[in-house]
Amino acid sequence: MKKRYSIPIIIYCMLFILPEMVIQPTNSYAANWTFMVYMGADNNLSEAALGDIEEMRKAFINTSVNVVVQVECSVYYSFYLPEYMPDYYTHRLHISGGKVTPVESLGNVDMGDPKSLKSFIQWAELNYPANRYALVIWDHGDGWRNKRQKITLNRGAVEDQTSGSFMSLGQLSQAVQESGVYLTVLDFDACLMGMVEVAYAFIGLTDYLVFSEEVEPGNGNPYTQILNDLSDNPSMSGRRLCSIIVDNFVNCYQGTRSSVTKSAITMEYIQELHQQLITFSGFLRSNLYPFLPVITMAKSEAQAYEYPSNIDLISFLENLSKAGGELEQHALSLINFLKTRVIIAEDHYSSTYSEGGYISENNVDKSTGLAIFFPLIDELFENEFEQYQSLSFNLTLNSWAEFLDDFLTATAGTSTTYDYGNNDEAYGLIWLDEWGFFDDADLDIYVIEPNGDIGSPWMGASTVNGYFSPDSFYSKQNYEIYTTKTKSMAGDYRVVVNYYRNGTQNKSAHAYMAYMNPSENVYYWQLLNGESMKVLSLSNITPPAWTDEVIMGIVSGRYSDWWVPNASNRMYEDFDFMKSSLLKIKAMSDSRRGKGLIQNLEKFYSSQTF
Repeated sequence: MKKRYSIPIIIYCMLFILPEMVIQPTNSYAANWTFMVYMGADNNLSEAALGDIEEMRKAFINTSVNVVVQVECSVYYSFYLPEYMPDYYTHRLHISGGKVTPVESLGNVDMGDPKSLKSFIQWAELNYPANRYALVIWDHGDGWRNKRQKITLNRGAVEDQTSGSFMSLGQLSQAVQESGVYLTVLDFDACLMGMVEVAYAFIGLTDYLVFSEEVEPGNGNPYTQILNDLSDNPSMSGRRLCSIIVDNFVNCYQGTRSSVTKSAITMEYIQELHQQLITFSGFLRSNLYPFLPVITMAKSEAQAYEYPSNIDLISFLENLSKAGGELEQHALSLINFLKTRVIIAEDHYSSTYSEGGYISENNVDKSTGLAIFFPLIDELFENEFEQYQSLSFNLTLNSWAEFLDDFLTATAGTSTTYDYGNNDEAYGLIWLDEWGFFDDADLDIYVIEPNGDIGSPWMGASTVNGYFSPDSFYSKQNYEIYTTKTKSMAGDYRVVVNYYRNGTQNKSAHAYMAYMNPSENVYYWQLLNGESMKVLSLSNITPPAWTDEVIMGIVSGRYSDWWVPNASNRMYEDFDFMKSSLLKIKAMSDSRRGKGLIQNLEKFYSSQTF
């Protein structure tokens, strides 16, 4: 007799039991993992690809792990092929039990085409189903930049030399998304992919990312060790697999001539990290001029990689935190979030290998796992910044790119906005004591360029328009000089002088402003027309609050610690511009007096009492 169930019981099962079965399915596949490797080796990495396949063959891979490879080698870089590859076309391989089994020959496939990557992922899922999927993208990598094509700047990873292609970052994420296969682990066995911008492109497509901030050696991952560990414990989590990849990668290069980095992040918090970076960028933008020297030096002292514009994010933030105050609070908050939520594994090795006179100089000791793009103006390729701004990572208000745009404008100007001409101007500030001898007081020259950019020797050696002599504090000379570059912005260059501090012997300075311009037939130094000399000291200093009245007093020479030589009537007519410029200079000077700046001011602070 069949057992009969009442309607309430049936409804109960439909409402509670069946949904539970859908939400938490049992593991239904024989394999725990399918480990996919997409090897674009139709380039100078061809031999390295064959070596890595041999490493995979040597691993003790059991039936709980599927290892499948799609590879294309280069006829120009590999003269002999193994028996499982009869030609230089694209092949799909299955690796298990010490054997490499050819599964499918695809002909001459463009491995740099996102459709090829998409097809491989779908094929692997269909033919080698598993409970979890790991994808290794193997080849040259360039973060979001392609160093081999500086003009087109087609960034990302995977080069196909025969087809002349290089898959961009957007195409890589597009291929993964359109495959419909959700990845547990995505590992870039490629150079320079360990960037925030790269991570953002794969939100919603994988649980974990593994990559390198620095260039990788040609041998890449140690696949024998990684696959042995995975086969020994095929039920391991994605997080554990990430740690195994990181540890094995760095360990295998210990004692070699290669300095290496490898890290893994969880994608769970990348969207929140992006929002925190937006908040941080907005804070930096709204306080740019007071923090400009601190930001500049924090960037210069941060861990950098093959491209100086790729800097370690935490290293940069740690440098900023030394400034103290609100900037320190913002920086430390971001550091804590990165360390406790985002970065789950990180290791690095700085080589000290020496052989035949070769000593590795590539130190990566300050690496922490995640880089970000931060260029100076002379580190940018043609049209590079415009393309960086178009990344999905930057399509928000107060994006990182908007902060960079403000920073680049403040430190180097915008060459597309102003007319450039053949200029040859030079300004020289010299100061003497009352008897006409050397004066050891510390004076600073500031130059306001035609677009409002401001430079000073203590801030750096050059701007987009000109060059400075060394800062007098370090040169121990009683002069500072600014000369325009051969091609520089047309317009007025205005000079401002600050009596910064007393010397050990002198408590005042007779300051002279000289001028030279061969394009105007002035081939030797001569004093500026108008007020070209002023006695400066700390006897009648400018009030702390710079109101309009105080600024007018500075321009007219009312105070003894600030001087605007040759203050023409045009400066009074252009008061708003001069006011804005002087307030920027004040913020810079105030920052210099703070105690949070880094290395290049340490000597100064150690000799002063504030």
